[in-house]
Amino acid sequence: MTKKIVQLLTSILRQSPLFKKAMQTVIIVIFSTSPVVAQDGAPPKAGSIDDILSIGAFANSAYMRGNDLLQSGDTLTAITMLELALNKAPDKLLYRQTLAEAYLGLQTETGVAMALEQFTTIVKQSPANRSAMAGLVQSAVLLDRPVLAIETLEKQFLGSGGKIDMTVLTDLAALYLSANMADRGIATLNRALPHAKDPVAIQLMLASFYQVKGDMDNAKSTLIKAESNIAPGSAAATMIINLKKRWRIE
Repeated sequence: MTKKIVQLLTSILRQSPLFKKAMQTVIIVIFSTSPVVAQDGAPPKAGSIDDILSIGAFANSAYMRGNDLLQSGDTLTAITMLELALNKAPDKLLYRQTLAEAYLGLQTETGVAMALEQFTTIVKQSPANRSAMAGLVQSAVLLDRPVLAIETLEKQFLGSGGKIDMTVLTDLAALYLSANMADRGIATLNRALPHAKDPVAIQLMLASFYQVKGDMDNAKSTLIKAESNIAPGSAAATMIINLKKRWRIE
């Protein structure tokens, strides 16, 4: 019976978002007559309505139901459940993260904007949360907000304790180019270069940035420096040879 009610409510929600509040109210009634599932996977335990509707138990049950629905592909109903959970327990970053991912799953501009809002909140509360940072960057890129994506990745890169994360740096380089921010890219790459154990990849990116900017003198000198750090016959050596031909470097 409960399954049929949820299916009906899902159909209504798909037709009009205005029914969301009504749906949430009905779901609370469903919860009041359904057993609570323990978070550790233990068998359901019977409980009083007061127990079920207590903040912790309700939020936990709503989150688990929403997560299950999300995994099964019922994103709209999952979002309603996850919003209920977060409303009851707004400090639970796990609830917020799952809700943000569900919003992204809508694949709509509104959904991405709502995901961005949630990811931003998580990152403010937990700056080291790389998963939330990745979600924030993805949302910003989808919304054509490259500066926000760049600022987020820069915080992650600069906050890495001096370690060079080439994945982050490569993503940053691509965003700098897409946003026509060559000067900012050059500044970041030059900042990273002295700390790199293997500087060749950074030097190649840096040379490309100089070339995009039209500063061929620096592009050529950086390329020659990169060449001095690699073994002849390697893939990087071949790339440099091709660039030297293209840039007419003797």
